[in-house]
Amino acid sequence: SPDLNLVFAKGYEQADSIIIEPKTVNIKGFDSVISKIDFIKTEYCKIKNITSNKKIYLKLLPPDKNIFISPDSVKIIIPVKKTK
Repeated sequence: SPDLNLVFAKGYEQADSIIIEPKTVNIKGFDSVISKIDFIKTEYCKIKNITSNKKIYLKLLPPDKNIFISPDSVKIIIPVKKTK
């Protein structure tokens, strides 16, 4: 799940759900560790004064040093619209 702090400029808001691509990633490691993983976090990102759609790439953070994730980053698309 993306670790985002979004601050929209006055008169703008999120238009729809955040899109994450790809929707799935491959995880390799020991079964005992993988079986406990419910989600993978991204690195933290703060975006201020948002006035238009944003596309960013964030690195995925393995929950354990013996876990390998492919791909190691995801594209995040944030749809933005003017408020009415």
